[in-house]
Amino acid sequence: MKKRICFISPFAYPLLCGHGSGAGGAERQFYLFGRYLAKEGWKISFITHTPPAHLASLATEFQVYPVNFGY
Repeated sequence: MKKRICFISPFAYPLLCGHGSGAGGAERQFYLFGRYLAKEGWKISFITHTPPAHLASLATEFQVYPVNFGY
């Protein structure tokens, strides 16, 4: 069975789609953990805040489950 992990990082979406200007240190660390684990065979996904319209259509490196966190 393939190992899986889902990171919860509300502000990581810009980083995951290659427009990382809005992401901070914690988001970058989760992203780097994800990249390393993916290289080790893990299936990686992220739960993020709903992305802004101009980013929503861009492809992301990992599966993303956007959620409206209410802020």
